[in-house]
Amino acid sequence: MESVHIIDFKYLSGSFNIGGRDNEYTGSLPAKNGTTGIFADIFRYRFKLRIEEMTEDGGKAKKAITGIVASYWFGCYAYDKTDSAIITERTFSPDEEGAKEASAWLQSEYDNA
Repeated sequence: MESVHIIDFKYLSGSFNIGGRDNEYTGSLPAKNGTTGIFADIFRYRFKLRIEEMTEDGGKAKKAITGIVASYWFGCYAYDKTDSAIITERTFSPDEEGAKEASAWLQSEYDNA
């Protein structure tokens, strides 16, 4: 059975000393409808942190991780080249448990496609 990569929150947040908070992870799984080739309806997915600017008590702004955004779409194009109307996204808590839930959700969406 094909499976979604189980992402590690430490990778996304830069805790592995690889990249930083702008890390993202993308992957793909074979098309479930039998199409093949470069234009197949491949199940593509992405994990990325949601980072928002927050104001501290002193009025100073800082950036904070507010969630893990898991996205998926079917097609042959990368996230940035795909029509946003066909991308499904869901946000999970910004921690290791949220990363596991995001992976499980994507796997469920793929299995039920």
